[in-house]
Amino acid sequence: HRETMEVLKGSVSEFKDKLEMLETRTDAALEKLKSRLEMCASTGREHTREIAAHGSRFDGIDASLHRIQTEAEDLARELRDEKADLEELKVLEEEVGRLQAQVEQAGMIESV
Repeated sequence: HRETMEVLKGSVSEFKDKLEMLETRTDAALEKLKSRLEMCASTGREHTREIAAHGSRFDGIDASLHRIQTEAEDLARELRDEKADLEELKVLEEEVGRLQAQVEQAGMIESV
């Protein structure tokens, strides 16, 4: 009976040692995981800040592009107006040319 108790005590002692070793490993693994988790959280916050900064820049670029597009539309409208004015000017020049020809013809007829 005494030998069995000694064997059991030895087994219990071994078991306790293994348990302590496992607890130590588990604690170390948990600390490592905790450290990695904190690193990931920090990196996540950094990426969030970068994305926010890029978002602000993109908003600025978008506003600039919108202003440029509006200006291009205004210039296109002005160009169309100028072309219409040129067409009207050509028509008036042709009419002036016809009137000058009529005046010259009338002058020739009177002189005859």
